[in-house]
Amino acid sequence: MGTPSTPLDLSTVEQLPASAAPGDNIIPDALPIGIDDADPTRASVRWRLQLGAVLTLILVGLGAVDAAVPGTPVRTALGRLGLFAFQATLCIPVVFICGWPILTGRARSK
Repeated sequence: MGTPSTPLDLSTVEQLPASAAPGDNIIPDALPIGIDDADPTRASVRWRLQLGAVLTLILVGLGAVDAAVPGTPVRTALGRLGLFAFQATLCIPVVFICGWPILTGRARSK
């Protein structure tokens, strides 16, 4: 791991109050942490997941309707090239917006 650039100064470590029982999780008053604020990327993950789920359901629904209903109504209405263009339009946000944290994490790990 290597050596730290500065030596550890144990005098700066705060001690628990004497009234605290061993094993208690005490958060100092200077650091109030709410449940929703524990992870700052939670909101980002939530909207990316919702967007990906909605767009994926639309894609799967189009494919299911086109396969289940006789006469391929979706392909007939949009045309083969139109259907592929519509599917690509829905897939691009799923890959690049919803998958962006995965893509950037992979690029940073190199």
